Parts: sequence; C-alpha cells; structure tokens
Amino acid sequence: MSETPRLLSFVDAAELLGLPPHRIKQLLREHQLFAVSTPEGKPAIPAETLVNVDGHWIPLENLQGTLTVLADCGFSAEEVAAWMYTYEEELEETPMEALLRGRHHRVNNIARMLAL
Repeated sequence: MSETPRLLSFVDAAELLGLPPHRIKQLLREHQLFAVSTPEGKPAIPAETLVNVDGHWIPLENLQGTLTVLADCGFSAEEVAAWMYTYEEELEETPMEALLRGRHHRVNNIARMLAL
C-alpha cells in the first residue's frame, strides 16, 4: 500500500457506528466495509471509510459498490485493501482518494477493467 491509513479496531469501528462488534464482520461480508492488516497482523477498518452524516457515523457512501465490483472480479480481501491504497495512473490518485472525492463511477469503471 502506498499510504498508511488511520486504522480502527473492529470494536472502535462498531462503537462509532453504534453497533455491536460482531456486526463489523457482517458489514465486511456485505461489502459495506473492508479491512486491512495492522503491523501486528490484526484486521482493522480504515477510519476514512466511516463518515459522519448529520451526527451519525455510517460507511462511506458508494464504497459498497466498489467493493462488490472488486469481489466480483475475484479480488481477495488483501488484494482489495492493497488496490484501494495503490496509486492509479488513470485516476491520478489512489482509488480511496477518488472515492472520498465522490469519483465512484470512475473508480468502478477501472475496477471492472481489472477483470479483463
């Protein structure tokens, strides 16, 4: 990964979202969130994938679509995390940066091309 995002434990992410910690694994399975490995090898949630909307924390809008496209392309969880933080020349930034700027259509188009 080209960047080191700020990471939240599953417990901390669940607390922000107002959910029990076991629900984080469900959100991962549903492609609403993705996890990266900490230097200690533990899974964690990139903090920037959670956004505060009107005082409530939710998963980043449109992240689920991108994660579903990548899963459909056969990406493993580790490959998803690596791709999200690797500079993409066509985007002129990382896919995560582009998603945070609302460029999800372009990110998804590039992700679909990876399957070819």
